[in-house]
Amino acid sequence: MSRHEVLKGEILDLGNKWQTLLDLSHFAIEHKFFSDFKDDEPEIVAETMTYWQYRDARVNWYLPSASRLGFIALEGVMVHELTHVLLAPMEANIKSNREELGELATENVARAILKARNYGTNKLRTE
Repeated sequence: MSRHEVLKGEILDLGNKWQTLLDLSHFAIEHKFFSDFKDDEPEIVAETMTYWQYRDARVNWYLPSASRLGFIALEGVMVHELTHVLLAPMEANIKSNREELGELATENVARAILKARNYGTNKLRTE
């Protein structure tokens, strides 16, 4: 199995885990995988498009960028992207004025969630 196929499996497993932990079962979240960088921007690992009015979201994963991350960092990206789903209605209004405020709010909430779950330690709770 190729590295990208293994990575897709890891991403989908993380998605299932965190969608449950974040109580996002009422959203239809699709994970779409790309074998190229996003517009030759290697720093972009993933991006999320939300259609919150319909409880739909899609996370685009750029596998060359994601493959450079370790598991803990990949998990952090997953939580960040799913936090976009949680904040989507509010973020839509923020981004219309200043996109960086939406990203800051998303990252702050994602970090708080990860900290509360003892992210990156041997004490990671799963219940």
